[in-house]
Amino acid sequence: MGVQIIPDFVYSLIPNTLVLFSVSACFILVHLMGTLFRRYKYVRRCNKIPGPPAQIPLFGSATEFVLPPEEIMPYAVQLYKKYSKKSAVVLSSNKIIDKGPEYDYIQPWLATGFLTSTETAMGRHVDAQQKSDSDYFKAVYKMTHIIQARQTRPWLQPDWLFRLFPLGSEQKRCLSILHGFTDQVIRERKNEHKLRKTEQQQPVDLPKKDDDEFVSKKSRLAFLDLLIQASQDGKMLSDLDIGEEVDTFMVEEKVNEELTRVFGNSNRPVTMNDLSELKYLECCIKEALRLYPSVPIISRQSLEDTIICRYDLPVGAAVIVSPYLIHCDPTYFPDPESFKPERFFPENIVGRHPYAYVPFSAGPRNCIGQKFAMMEEKIILASVLRRFHVKSLDKPRKTLPS
Repeated sequence: MGVQIIPDFVYSLIPNTLVLFSVSACFILVHLMGTLFRRYKYVRRCNKIPGPPAQIPLFGSATEFVLPPEEIMPYAVQLYKKYSKKSAVVLSSNKIIDKGPEYDYIQPWLATGFLTSTETAMGRHVDAQQKSDSDYFKAVYKMTHIIQARQTRPWLQPDWLFRLFPLGSEQKRCLSILHGFTDQVIRERKNEHKLRKTEQQQPVDLPKKDDDEFVSKKSRLAFLDLLIQASQDGKMLSDLDIGEEVDTFMVEEKVNEELTRVFGNSNRPVTMNDLSELKYLECCIKEALRLYPSVPIISRQSLEDTIICRYDLPVGAAVIVSPYLIHCDPTYFPDPESFKPERFFPENIVGRHPYAYVPFSAGPRNCIGQKFAMMEEKIILASVLRRFHVKSLDKPRKTLPS
């Protein structure tokens, strides 16, 4: 029968291990208690601000948003109508300027901006209307659902934990498709610029680096700013979608009269001079954006402790503003449910509060592409309405919930 001899130093390691374990446990406990205490102070300050009552200590009313995706926005609208008052204070503030945490889950895809159209701005076709099963189309649709899931499910919000779930792997696959498409577009556009030699189309100065370095994160994100506005609820606009949007805001005879005055019977392309003449069409677009803003809510985060409407807002607090409801304030837009382009005639906007109409946000963080977006919309609509009579098959939806 053999005898196992254990060296003396092994016994000396046991107390050291226990000490290390105890110190680590104490450190974790102290860190956890500090986090909970800071959270308690934060929640205590937030509870002084009018809002829905907290359901669970430390978590506030977050559990009220554990709803099916289609019910979240109507519920948020109800809360906004009940508790919000001073959107202008938030939008104009230099202290409440960071994007809210709701945007964190969009960062891997869109970074700090949104997209418009690959076909018009990138010169790239994705054939989404003809091929609804294209990988790119499906990746866009899937990413919108992943983002919404992370915004409303606490267990999916920490990045390290999110990667352990199937949605984490699905997002990685979708991002590979989306970023790969953009990388290819950048390379193709770079080559196109090199080939342009006419006086009207001078080559654009590009970094003299190899392709892999040029297709950097910064370049990719700049091009990503041009893709998603052409999608609605995760799908590209169909002919019926265009019909619904156009019929909602178009006073047909006046629009056609203006188009005839500017273009006559010509089918020539729209020029910059033409855009400045399409004043009534612009009013129609603005009224459509008033009733149906592209972004229904805007989130801002406080950079430091500040006061809003006599309420103490702690640093890090997120504040939600809804253009959707601001635009339906009867103080500035009487009979807000009706479509009236004349609201934006020059004589009717005199004296209107600058923050009463914010389809592109407002203040220090307003959308830098709003002029481009307006020109793009006018060009598309002028081109479509000169060639087709567009009529919606559906009745306009109510903007405000009952």
